[in-house]
Amino acid sequence: MSMRHSKYQTSMQILDTISDGNTSLVEIMETTYVNKKKTRDIVGQLVHQGFLSQGYNERGQKTDTFDMTKKGNKTLGEFKKVAELLKVHAPEMLITKKEEA
Repeated sequence: MSMRHSKYQTSMQILDTISDGNTSLVEIMETTYVNKKKTRDIVGQLVHQGFLSQGYNERGQKTDTFDMTKKGNKTLGEFKKVAELLKVHAPEMLITKKEEA
């Protein structure tokens, strides 16, 4: 049995991982258990939408490190508030459906 997460849940999990200080693509993949292609796609969208900023090295080249923006921090904070409310008032909404392998 495996648990499926929505793209939204995975995005919030990535934001949470980065807010904990795991800023490299490899750390994000290891913490979220998401494959490299999907992680790159979602992180790319989060950068494009302004939730994350991508790091640059001393020569001005993009690196595989990421930081939270103000927008990302605010969004993650609001997500955590909603998750706490759901735990109290509608816990069944937080349970993801399991699929047979």
